[in-house]
Amino acid sequence: GEGRRPRLYARTAYAYSDKLKAINAFKKSGELAMGVKAVFGDVTNPLEMKKLKKLNRERAHIERMCTDGNGSMQRSRQRVQCTVLSAEAEEQIVLWINSTRR
Repeated sequence: GEGRRPRLYARTAYAYSDKLKAINAFKKSGELAMGVKAVFGDVTNPLEMKKLKKLNRERAHIERMCTDGNGSMQRSRQRVQCTVLSAEAEEQIVLWINSTRR
């Protein structure tokens, strides 16, 4: 074979601050297409338009994320979901798992 095929699409993830800009532009213009074009450029795919309509429904959550200082994030996670363990704690967990396997 020739290896892995190249992707036919490019997935884009937007930060909450970008989503809020689109919502605010939509509020000012009154048209979804104008608000979207101001932030994301030309969007012609109907599935993309559907996703952008979803932004308006999630406006309260997006505004809350931006006011909490998490506007640069692309996903909302609770603080405990992104906790990083120290090397010693990881080693203790590995030893515990290995002891239960025996």
